[in-house]
Amino acid sequence: MQELLDETYGVIVYQDQVLQILQNFAGYSLGEADTVRKAMGKKIPELMAEERDRFVSGAVQQGYTQQMGAEIFTLIEPFAGYAFNKAHSVSYGLISYWTAYFKAHYPLEYMASVLNCRLDHADRYVASINECTRMGIGIGLPDVNSSGVHFTIDRSGDKTANSGNGAGAGANANANGNAGLGRLRVGLAAIKSLGEAAVTPIVTERAANGPYASLADFCKRVDVSGLNRRTLESLAKAGAFDALAPRASVLPALDRIWAMAAQETRNRNSGQFGMFGNELDSGAGGTLLELDTAQADLTPQEKAEQEREYLGFAISYDPLRALAAANPGDAYNTIDRLDDDTVGGTVTLLGYITGMTERYTKDNRKFLRVDLALVGGAVETMVWPETLEKTASLWQSEIAVKVTGRLQARGGGFSLSCYEAQEYRLPDLATEATDGAGAGVAPAASAASPAPTTPARNGNGNGRQIAERAADAPAPAAAASESAPAAASTRPNGGNGRGKGRAPGNAGGNNGSGNGTAAAGVSNGNGNTIREPGILIKVTESDRPEQDRQLLRQAIRIMLDYPGEDKVYAELHLREGRRVLMEIPTIATGVCPDLQERLQQLLGAGCAAPTP
Repeated sequence: MQELLDETYGVIVYQDQVLQILQNFAGYSLGEADTVRKAMGKKIPELMAEERDRFVSGAVQQGYTQQMGAEIFTLIEPFAGYAFNKAHSVSYGLISYWTAYFKAHYPLEYMASVLNCRLDHADRYVASINECTRMGIGIGLPDVNSSGVHFTIDRSGDKTANSGNGAGAGANANANGNAGLGRLRVGLAAIKSLGEAAVTPIVTERAANGPYASLADFCKRVDVSGLNRRTLESLAKAGAFDALAPRASVLPALDRIWAMAAQETRNRNSGQFGMFGNELDSGAGGTLLELDTAQADLTPQEKAEQEREYLGFAISYDPLRALAAANPGDAYNTIDRLDDDTVGGTVTLLGYITGMTERYTKDNRKFLRVDLALVGGAVETMVWPETLEKTASLWQSEIAVKVTGRLQARGGGFSLSCYEAQEYRLPDLATEATDGAGAGVAPAASAASPAPTTPARNGNGNGRQIAERAADAPAPAAAASESAPAAASTRPNGGNGRGKGRAPGNAGGNNGSGNGTAAAGVSNGNGNTIREPGILIKVTESDRPEQDRQLLRQAIRIMLDYPGEDKVYAELHLREGRRVLMEIPTIATGVCPDLQERLQQLLGAGCAAPTP
């Protein structure tokens, strides 16, 4: 045994070792040993009993005791059916090394390839989208002016790329160094009911003659022979035309759009002039394709519902922003409110389901492991068979739920054993569209903190995490003091409106989704500092970082007690004498005298005041 297991330090690792043990210890031929291995894998009791007797008998003939033969068979029996042979193990190990390297050093390229490989596997595909979110990689909606046939890296950063409003496909996002790389753009072939052959002419025509200026221009130029009215609807509902016209105005006009696009294709193929001429372009005075843009566009939730149907996941609606704005009542909706005092007791959580895994008990009863996203992190939720039988119709990805159960600490996080559950409707909260909105975009580091060395737990605007990091570290060189302008040298591209931030020291910057702010104020993209109506709190850094973080947490909790749409700003007075002004994004409040009084009681007189 020592000779057979020497290279694996006495542990049976490979199937080859099982075969060699059967051969050398009990006198089996290699062919007979492989038959035993297969029998072990199938776990057929009658065969296993026969082989045990034969193995022990063979071991005795080889000079070993009957007891030792029985012990060795018991050792290899549960293992043989699961081990890899050595050749496969080496191959898988090498491939694992390669893919781990690519994922660490080329995350965008790697995840684009993974997503393209999994388009035909819905569960694994959505799981990969969630992994992008966890890694801090943004996902942009499909766009006839930006998308390729498959998933591509989107580094455009222009207005035409803004077709996603930044809803997370999963709970967590990372400021992990991806912030200058761009994001991934959903390929047109990823839309349900569309294939490569149908969408290739759209991409080819755009590559040859430039972006589509309007829907009329799209109808004139694209060969729609491989499309039909249904596939055109799929494009529209997935958001592929959002950069050309509001979705609410496109959907009612689909019949006209399809008729004109089909006619233009027939005319081109037959060598005729377009029957509509310049009248297709309403900008030239025509009205044949003029859309009703006066009506209100679809709500983010309505768009998200369509995207889930045609993409398998939603982008236009950020559930974590809505979760932060919700009134949870007696429930917890933020991870930072869970602590040692709540562990071991019964709690109610308000969260958003980002993923589920079906599992089975020993007696073959189904239960669920649910990833429940809260503001700031996620809680593993176990839905055991008894609860699942009563709530089976409830559990589906990308819905908000209230769950009640026993909270336990688990691996540095939390786990909930669910007793009760009910669906919860999140508030209708529009997500602000910014230049780089996308699913799960990593937040930029705040103005008063360096790029985090550990993953930020929420990439969709958890102001608490940003504020806590701000209080915990000195300002980087990119942060401007009261007497110095914002350091444009480290931020050559500037911000692109509220909610678009950049990690310090990165020239590119991540296309944010309501996450992060530019240093020394809220940038409007031109380097000017603006201040929208809201409330400004002032905090002076002490020599006790944990106390500073606790103070900010208490201030944020107070502000969340007053629902409203007013912005929240923090003025941090750092110990080295600099002052840093920052917005705490996506945390909104309702400014009133009572709120101001409570904040001043906490922070001190003059440390909380409405902004002009």
